[in-house]
Amino acid sequence: MKRIYCEACGSNDLVPLDWTKWPNLILIENADSQEMTDSIATFIQRTNSIENSFFMYYLVNLDPSKSWSSLKNASVLTFYDDNVEMGAANFYGIYGTCSLELDSLTEKHLSNIDEYNKASTDENDRFPHQFIFIDDYDTLIQSANDKKLQNDLLPYLVSNADRLGVHLFFGSKSGPQILGNLKNAFTVISPSEFSRICNGECSTENEIAREKGAKNITFNSFIDNTKCSSEPLNWKSWPNLILIENAFPPEMADNIAAFIKRTRGNVINECNYTMDLVNLDPTRSWSSLDNTNANISYYDDVEMGVVRFFGIYESCLFYQRRIAEKRLSNIEEYTKAFPREYFPHLFLIIDDYDTFIRKADEDRIQDEWLPYIVSYANRLGAHLIFCSRSGPQILGNLKNSFTVISQSEFTQMCKGEYSTNTIVNSTVTGYDFEQYCADLLSKNSFINVKVTKKSGDQGIDILAEKDYVKYAIQCKYYTSPVGNTAVQEAFAGKSYYGCHIAVVMTNNTFTDSARQLASQLGVILWDGSFISELQKANT
Repeated sequence: MKRIYCEACGSNDLVPLDWTKWPNLILIENADSQEMTDSIATFIQRTNSIENSFFMYYLVNLDPSKSWSSLKNASVLTFYDDNVEMGAANFYGIYGTCSLELDSLTEKHLSNIDEYNKASTDENDRFPHQFIFIDDYDTLIQSANDKKLQNDLLPYLVSNADRLGVHLFFGSKSGPQILGNLKNAFTVISPSEFSRICNGECSTENEIAREKGAKNITFNSFIDNTKCSSEPLNWKSWPNLILIENAFPPEMADNIAAFIKRTRGNVINECNYTMDLVNLDPTRSWSSLDNTNANISYYDDVEMGVVRFFGIYESCLFYQRRIAEKRLSNIEEYTKAFPREYFPHLFLIIDDYDTFIRKADEDRIQDEWLPYIVSYANRLGAHLIFCSRSGPQILGNLKNSFTVISQSEFTQMCKGEYSTNTIVNSTVTGYDFEQYCADLLSKNSFINVKVTKKSGDQGIDILAEKDYVKYAIQCKYYTSPVGNTAVQEAFAGKSYYGCHIAVVMTNNTFTDSARQLASQLGVILWDGSFISELQKANT
C-alpha cells in the first residue's frame, strides 16, 4: 500500500499547478467533505489557469450533511451529483468516453491523449483530462449494487488511466480494502496531505514515499545503463513460456538482476520490455529489485498478481487487434512499421504459481486468460515465467505448451551461459516431438505430412512433400548436439521410402563431424534455430 508524505516547499501563490506528476489513482482516507470541498476548489482554480489544457471534473458528493454545490463553475466543465445513481452513471460515462478515446488513439497510431492533443489542429477534437472526485466511495460501491463497477469498469479505468488521462480521487472511511483487488493500484493519502498537494505546498517530484518495511527497490548498485561489460542478452531466442521447477526467490532475484543488467535496463537493440514480478513467498523477497532503470512492477500479494495477469491479457487483446488491422504478423513487424507506437514485450514472472492459482479464486485465469496468452505469446511478445514446486501439472491442459527447466538452467540463461536451443521439456517424449514437428511442417506449406509407425520406421519419423519434392525426416529430441548416427540413418531411410531429400530435425544443434558427413551425403540439417524460424513464420 503506497502513501504520500508531504514536506512543505514552495509558496501558496495560485500559480498553475503541476498536477501531471501526481499519481492518477488516489484514495483519501477518512476524508471530510468540507476539506474535500476546499481542496477541490483550489485544485480547479489552479488547473483552470493552465494554458492549452482541457479538463473535465466529475464531482460526486454523497454526504447528506454537506454540499459541493459551490464548486459548480460555468467557466470549466464541472458535473456535480449528490446521489448514488448519478455517481454510478458518471462511471459509465467516463468508461464510454475512454473507450472512444482508445479507439481514436489506435486509429491515429498514437500512445496517449497528450500526443493526440499535440497532433490535433482542431481544438474541438482534443481530449480532456478527466477527474472524478467521490467523497464517500464506500457508500457509492455498497449502495450502487452494481458488480460491473468493481469487476469491469474500475479495472478498465485503472489499467488505462495514465494513457487516457483519467484521474480518480476517492474518499473513504474504511480504507483501501474497499477497492478489493485494485487496492494496491491506488496511492493512499490523508485529507491534509491532499489539501497540501492542491495548495502546491508539497513537492510532487518526491511525493510518493513508502511506509516503513514496504517494498524498497534499488537496482542502482549493479545497473549502469551507460557502462555494461556484459554482452547484450539475446533473450528473444528464449521460449516464451517457461516453467521453472523447484525455484527459490533469492536465486530468482539474482537471475532477474542479471537479466536486466545484460539487457541494459529495459532497452536492447531498440526492443523494449515491461516486467511484472509477483512474489508470494512470505519468507523471501524480491524487494532488492528496482524500477528506476527498467519498467518493473513488483507485487507481493495474490490480488495484485491477478490484476497484472488480467492487464497482460488485456494488452495482448489490444496488440492482436492492432496487428490484425494492419495485416502484420507480429509485434516486431508492427514496431518496425509504426515506430511511434511501439509494443513492448511483456514479462510476467510469478515465483510460486502453485500458491497463486490456488488462492486467486479466479476461474478465468486458467480457462480464458492463460490459454489466450499462450496461444499468441510468440506473436505478441508475451513471456510467462512461472516457478512451481509441484511441476507442470499445475498448468493443466496447457502443461505441454511450457518449456520446463531447472533453476540452474534459468540462471545460465540469464547469464548468457546456456544455449536456449538445448532446452528440453522433461514432460515431452520423442514421439511428442515428432508429432509437434509434423504439425509445424503442415502449417508451413508442407503437404502429405505423415508420422511413421514407431516400430520398423527404418530411421525415418516423418514423411512430407513440398513443391513436388519428397522429404524423409528423422527427428531427434536431445539435450546435447546430434552426432553422425542420425545422419547415416536418415540417408539410408531416404532410399527405403523413395524420397528425394533426407533431413535430420532436432531441437538442439549438430556436432562438427555430423555437419561434415551431412555435407558429403547431401543430408539437410534442421536445428533448433530452424524450428524457431518455422514457429515465427506460422505466427
